[in-house]
Amino acid sequence: MHRSSPSISTLIDLLETQQVRFEAFLKGLDRERAGIKSLASASLVEIGESKLALLEDIRLLEEKRSVVVSRLASNWGVQEDTLTLRTIADRVGPIESALLLRLHERLNRVVAAVRDAASFNGELMTRALTFLNQDFEVCGSTVKPATPQRAVAQEKG
Repeated sequence: MHRSSPSISTLIDLLETQQVRFEAFLKGLDRERAGIKSLASASLVEIGESKLALLEDIRLLEEKRSVVVSRLASNWGVQEDTLTLRTIADRVGPIESALLLRLHERLNRVVAAVRDAASFNGELMTRALTFLNQDFEVCGSTVKPATPQRAVAQEKG
């Protein structure tokens, strides 16, 4: 067992922040679901932008976490790819170990909830677009998915 280090404290802080960001992302998915159900396109755009900002935050946190794990692997003289939160928890004191394992469990839960919610929202969006297409077909039109080319053409037009 290794003594706790600033790297372990940093890792714990990063994991706690990641958890908060994933929970915020999950709330955004809940808002998105409500927007899809009410066909509130303006709020969906705002929610989409918020989700993108959170994903960028999560990506940056993951990069920082990777650097910390690399530092730990180097300090401990082990292969980086062998270090998981569980193996790190085995190498630190009991307080940090318990906290790391608790954070690992919470992160796994919230990430699974995000995946489920994102999948559900995708299915809901598909159904909403199908419904809109059916309604527009009655009027002789269809809803076409946005493409970068159409967006540029609309801006120029």
